[in-house]
Amino acid sequence: IDYDPNRSSWIALVRWLQAMKQPKAANSQTEEKAKRFLGQGAKLIRAAGIFAQIIKKFENTPQCIVRLPSDVDKLIDSRYQATVGIVSNLHHGKRKLDKAGQSRWLGRCPIVRGVAMNPVDHPHGGGEGRTKG
Repeated sequence: IDYDPNRSSWIALVRWLQAMKQPKAANSQTEEKAKRFLGQGAKLIRAAGIFAQIIKKFENTPQCIVRLPSDVDKLIDSRYQATVGIVSNLHHGKRKLDKAGQSRWLGRCPIVRGVAMNPVDHPHGGGEGRTKG
């Protein structure tokens, strides 16, 4: 397990010793679609500390309903490969930033309200006293 500065989760090198057999598709159209997307790598649920749940698996078709972290239910192909568990680094969003510089190190810039600006800088700026804009 190693730290990667380019992502929010920890990474590890895993080797699968036994190859898994993919079930055969029901017809040629779904097989062509599966060949396009199977084996491409992670597309969903990649941030640190989040997970998805399988809500329903259908018997006759190779599809299942997955609940994403945003509480949206999505219909996906059940032949896709998945990693079991939660993406590592659960405390990623819970770190306390002690000063403004730590926020700047993460690439976050300060946000200034338009009302606090001068009239040349923003349409809501200027005026003698506070205005609604």
